[in-house]
Amino acid sequence: MGKIFCFLFFPFFAAAQPRLSTPVPFAGYDFLNKSSVYSHSDTVEIGSCLFPKLASPASIKLKNGRIYTGINAAINLMTNELVFQDSAGQMYTAIVEIDSVEFKQSEICPANTVFKTGFPKIDNFSERTFFEVLSEGKVALLKAYKISYVDKTVLGTTAPVRQYDTKEILYTYSKEKGITKLSKSKDDVLTIMNDKNAYSAGEGNEHKSNFKSQADLSRLFGYYNSL
Repeated sequence: MGKIFCFLFFPFFAAAQPRLSTPVPFAGYDFLNKSSVYSHSDTVEIGSCLFPKLASPASIKLKNGRIYTGINAAINLMTNELVFQDSAGQMYTAIVEIDSVEFKQSEICPANTVFKTGFPKIDNFSERTFFEVLSEGKVALLKAYKISYVDKTVLGTTAPVRQYDTKEILYTYSKEKGITKLSKSKDDVLTIMNDKNAYSAGEGNEHKSNFKSQADLSRLFGYYNSL
């Protein structure tokens, strides 16, 4: 992502305003970090710490309930920052608490994808962590991303190389039990759902769910949360 540089750009925001489709003037955004910008670096990146890898149309809900739409945004999953892209291609950070971000299906994002914050602390994740919501309801199925990187020097090239490593970890959340790391075993999943009869009568027998498959788990929790 490169280094962060500081400067003031209030006049630029006013000039960019007509190009963005939002419910308020661009200069009126209260989540803009008006003193920082992600620079365009010459670093060659293998993988990415962003979701999506390129800024994509999103709806953003702040903790105060305010909603913004039609904004090109991405989530830095390593720092848990919301970043957004203006019409000139520059990336800026948000400075207020974000409740949720929904990325619309596009060429960059293959399906509608929702991230939420505010879940209890667990492992190395905090209430600021953006969890991807795979299923929402009585027992939410969540996915966290643990990202690290290594900087390398490749012989024959002058540009530095940064290689990212991404690990995906599944969790469940309910008001009664809080947040729990998901063990991908049938007995543990059904214990979390606390509804073996519903599983046997419906989703389980019909689809023969593979408890090691994220897609099958998402479908299973979706079925359970629809009951």
